[in-house]
Amino acid sequence: MKVEAVSSGDNIYTALQQHEQNVYLLLDGARFDDIFAFIYKIDSHHEYVPLYRGTYYESVMEGGPFLVKTHVHGSLLSWYIEEGAKEMKGLLMSSELPLQELAKHFQQFLEVRTPNQEVMPVRIYDPCFFHALTPFYNKQPLVQLLKPLQQVFWAKDETIYQLS
Repeated sequence: MKVEAVSSGDNIYTALQQHEQNVYLLLDGARFDDIFAFIYKIDSHHEYVPLYRGTYYESVMEGGPFLVKTHVHGSLLSWYIEEGAKEMKGLLMSSELPLQELAKHFQQFLEVRTPNQEVMPVRIYDPCFFHALTPFYNKQPLVQLLKPLQQVFWAKDETIYQLS
């Protein structure tokens, strides 16, 4: 996989055209006042999965990651390209997996065990954290995290990047 800067929103639309049915946003709930209201305000027909649902972190679900299925010509994707990426509200991606399977996949990576066996949450859905991992995308366990993804887009310092 390689990382490159994206020159415009049109490039994102073009890149996603071949994956039109499998486009997702992995949103950081902590960056919204009310993520549930936001999702329904943009388009009440979106399917989504709060990734903290059914986990130890369920009590803070609203501040956690939300995997939202969208499509290339949808209002949620337009919002992300125009505002959401630069406000660092999450990641945009394409995958061959359906929503529920991709959600289960990501739930495996929401925490890590430290060398002294403490369990700590990992913010894989935070664009800053994701960008910091750039040098390690070809190393385990990141290869496993990225395995079902064809493309990932995120912003850092006013630049939108693509991993493909």
